[in-house]
Amino acid sequence: MSVRTIFAGSLRELATLYKPIELQLPRILARCDVGWGTRDPFFALEHGRRTAAALRAQLTVFEGAGHFLPEERPEDLAQDLRQFLQSGAPAFASK
Repeated sequence: MSVRTIFAGSLRELATLYKPIELQLPRILARCDVGWGTRDPFFALEHGRRTAAALRAQLTVFEGAGHFLPEERPEDLAQDLRQFLQSGAPAFASK
């Protein structure tokens, strides 16, 4: 079975595969920053918004970027992470 076939099958079952993870996101108390590309071919920006909301996290939207932010926009991602880490917010969120 090819990687493409496995990946395509996973995408068809995305809601089922990721539901257990989605249910656990609110339990994560560590401060988070969610980065999302507006041209992600696998996950729409709405998924990023839901992920950030579940984590009580900052959402950084990368206009024109796809799914692989470290590869596509390494400088922008590094800058975002620097700002996030230097923001001085507590390391853990309250429930």
